[in-house]
Amino acid sequence: MDIYKQGSNKEHQVKEFYSKLKFPGPYSLEDLEFYDQYLINPYLKFYDDAIQDRKNILDVGCGSGFIVNLFARKYPSINFDAVDFSDSIDYAQQFSKRHRIKNIIYYKENFLEWNCKNNYDLVLSNGVLHHIPNYHRALEKICELSTDRIAIGIYNSYGKLFKKIKPVNYSNDILYADQELCPFETAFSDREFRRLVTKYQLVKIYPSYKNRLVDLYNLFNYSNGGLTTYLLKK
Repeated sequence: MDIYKQGSNKEHQVKEFYSKLKFPGPYSLEDLEFYDQYLINPYLKFYDDAIQDRKNILDVGCGSGFIVNLFARKYPSINFDAVDFSDSIDYAQQFSKRHRIKNIIYYKENFLEWNCKNNYDLVLSNGVLHHIPNYHRALEKICELSTDRIAIGIYNSYGKLFKKIKPVNYSNDILYADQELCPFETAFSDREFRRLVTKYQLVKIYPSYKNRLVDLYNLFNYSNGGLTTYLLKK
């Protein structure tokens, strides 16, 4: 079997996996109101800062739509598009319709094959790139669609390494399955990821110390799989 077919098979397996899992799972309007009010999650705070002064935003791999529904509801003057190839996007779209969140357009498409005609001043993708076998092309397309900034959340290899030593007690089965059972997963050191985005200027990294010591900080971020968020601009 050649590499292309191997990648295609894995991609199909990932699609089927997340169609069943519907990550990050169900949520209520009260959940959105709580996170909107407090923003106690540092990753949500990171994306909230990234969204400021944006007009057109794309969420790549929106899943069941927690992030895009949260921020579209919070910022009704911003236009959001959201794309995902799994059935989890059905929940996101139904939630938006049920709660009259009207500034999101959904696309149930394979991002790599999606014929997108739009450009965005922010392309956001959280926890997705490391589950795409052809992540090089996915990142390239994210950059093509962005006129200004990208915000990417990816697994850090040092966080993943330490997780093998100290097992995680997950708060629910959906989180466990996402981090432990996905049929394709990779991770990047800080240096490895930044080599993929050399045309972009770094704005901010979380977790880090003044955008440094990223790998060291992720040794203590193992419970999140070393999830690291990067904000970059052209």
